[in-house]
Amino acid sequence: MAALPIVSVIIATYNRSHTLRFTLQSLLNQELTDFEAWVVGDSCTDDSEAVVRSFNDSRLHWLNLPVNSGSQAMPNNAGLRRARGRYIAFLGHDDLWFPWYLNRLVACAEAEGADVAHGLCIALGPEGVRLCIGPPRPGLAYRAHFVPPSCWLLRRTIVERCGFWNDPLSIGTPVDFHYWRRLCDAGATIRFCTEATMLKFPSSWFRLAYQDKSTPVQAAYWEELAAQPLALERRLLLERATLPTIFSYTFGEPALPMLLYAFRIVFRRTFDLLGRDEGWFAPFFYLRFQRQRRMMRRKRGLSL
Repeated sequence: MAALPIVSVIIATYNRSHTLRFTLQSLLNQELTDFEAWVVGDSCTDDSEAVVRSFNDSRLHWLNLPVNSGSQAMPNNAGLRRARGRYIAFLGHDDLWFPWYLNRLVACAEAEGADVAHGLCIALGPEGVRLCIGPPRPGLAYRAHFVPPSCWLLRRTIVERCGFWNDPLSIGTPVDFHYWRRLCDAGATIRFCTEATMLKFPSSWFRLAYQDKSTPVQAAYWEELAAQPLALERRLLLERATLPTIFSYTFGEPALPMLLYAFRIVFRRTFDLLGRDEGWFAPFFYLRFQRQRRMMRRKRGLSL
């Protein structure tokens, strides 16, 4: 029997072969090479399988589900059933990892004895950097803070404790946020690796992302990432540091945006405490989330 890999990487995908190619290149460019990857199609009908097989790498495994579920949850679960690694990582089919992603996060998890390790996520839209996602602010718990799945490195034991991802039609919050809260509720120890580890390209920020088959923005970022990753990290962090923030108002400017932001924070924290998935407010959040989910699918160019 082949030796078990250190990390099992799960990539849920649906008809995004033109971005998947760059995602896989960033995976195969990792400093830590002892991994297996399960690329799981949500009943893909494009050439995603051909893209995976074109790399001719025995660490890459392709699986295409017979029925489309409309979410990353079912492909992630199919990958979890096959994962053999000591650690589990999820990589979005739009996203790119810095070459040190697996190496640094495994080292962080081992040194800290953490169940979950994550680095700094740089989130990019069509115009460039929009925000960076790291640890929660002082005084804020991880349960009330969200870190995208492409940032996670999970110890197998915490995954076994949490189980599989939930069907999006059965819950009132996005599947990734729901699973993140389940990790927190399971008592996971979470540690932050103090450096940028990945580039995230949320498809909801790119209108009709699933219909636009032109050269994706990931292509240019991948060229820079492959050639000069440290320079790219520095450039993007500097770009983020010079962006105006919600609190960067001078005296005399309208305070309404800041007040609306504060209201949203209080609203979310209040209902996090009261419970989104149980209690009196659960039906409200369920209907609200399902409506938002349909809106986002239309925006991405997906059928309902």
